[in-house]
Amino acid sequence: MGGLFETDDRVKFHKEILEKSGAPIPQISAQKQISEKESIFDYYVDMDTKAWALWAPENWSAPKKIIFSQLLIPTSDSTRAEYIIEKIASLPLERSMIREEHGL
Repeated sequence: MGGLFETDDRVKFHKEILEKSGAPIPQISAQKQISEKESIFDYYVDMDTKAWALWAPENWSAPKKIIFSQLLIPTSDSTRAEYIIEKIASLPLERSMIREEHGL
């Protein structure tokens, strides 16, 4: 929910969640909220530890021959997007067929 929000709107949404939610959310220092505009969108629940963890890109090293137009440098946003795409792509085909049958 709120995934299409811009950075400033994500911060507002984070504050709203803090005020209205009884659910545990990651503790983010006021400094990080202001300087880095960090919010709940920067975290996910690690299924192994059941704890909040920061989205973090994989380590990247520059290729020996750099062709600028072909560089793809992972970021937290691209890591999060790849995870979501992978989860959607791995949904069982049956669910898709059921949606088609019901005109959804």
